[in-house]
Amino acid sequence: MKKRFLSRLSAAVAAGILTVAALGFNVYAAGAGNTEGNVSFEKTLDMAGAEGASVPDVTFGWTIVPGTGVAATGSNPEILAGVGQPVVSDVAYSHTDSAEDLTKTAAVDFSNVIFPAPGIYRYVVTEEASQNADVTNDSNRVRYLDIYVENGTEPDTYVISHSVLLTEAVTPGLDGKYGDGTSGKSSGYVNAYETYSLTLSKEVTGSMGNKGQEFDFTVEFTGPANAVFTYGNETISLDGQGNASVTGISLSDGDSIEITGIPSTVTYKITENIASTEGYTTSYQINNGAAADGTVTGSQPMGKADHTVAFTNNKEAVTPTGIFMNCVPFVLMVALAAAAAFLFLRRRNRA
Repeated sequence: MKKRFLSRLSAAVAAGILTVAALGFNVYAAGAGNTEGNVSFEKTLDMAGAEGASVPDVTFGWTIVPGTGVAATGSNPEILAGVGQPVVSDVAYSHTDSAEDLTKTAAVDFSNVIFPAPGIYRYVVTEEASQNADVTNDSNRVRYLDIYVENGTEPDTYVISHSVLLTEAVTPGLDGKYGDGTSGKSSGYVNAYETYSLTLSKEVTGSMGNKGQEFDFTVEFTGPANAVFTYGNETISLDGQGNASVTGISLSDGDSIEITGIPSTVTYKITENIASTEGYTTSYQINNGAAADGTVTGSQPMGKADHTVAFTNNKEAVTPTGIFMNCVPFVLMVALAAAAAFLFLRRRNRA
């Protein structure tokens, strides 16, 4: 008898777990006066377009309001408009988070909601725009949240048995299925974070340009505090004031470096550390624009684009004008002697 009881109990528990798992939600509820229950959905930050970047400091929030009711028919149950004011918790990401695990949970708290009767209650959840310029919201910011409320164990109490998040206002059938069982269902929201790259290259020109010589550069950044970029196998970390300086970059003719993971709100300044006594004329070109003379780019905003900065050092041979002028009198003397000899010999031949 005991063995049969345990078997039935296990089957009942398993059935309950499968029911909740099939809906893809974590639901916690208890009936005691007001209905207490927490429903959650997933929040994922996609960083596929942010190679070399750290996780941004960004917080996501949502609003939740009652949805529109749907009358019962011969093929679907009644959907009631939501009641009360549930609360959706914010989800925050930080530069200290690992880029390997960017799925978090947003909890929907119904602890202060009093349901008047059992039923299916519909709410509309809308994601608010983030304050990060490089974060793109989910392509569908609106979700529909159906809350299934049942009688509690005590009189006049109710519990949340399960819930379903939907991408559209789909009505379930009498069998509880939404379409084919998966139509319109959603596990949560996905937002994308995108960053950009800066490429610095070097070219040496001119008949006297030393193509094997290495030239030294410094790159200064200003942007969001604690942001991290990648330079080769190294990281560039902005401090608490949003500043960083990269020194010791050495490039010779044909060399280049790439810095990735740069947010669009960052500005940069590149300086070539070269003395005028080197004899080079230095210019730079940003994004294939017009060339500008000088060794410092000035502050340049990244914006939503990759940047290329090409520095060119030109050095031509110097014409030995001083030596040439010193030789002029001797050349003239030789020319005059030759002319005199020509005239003398010509007269002699005639004679």
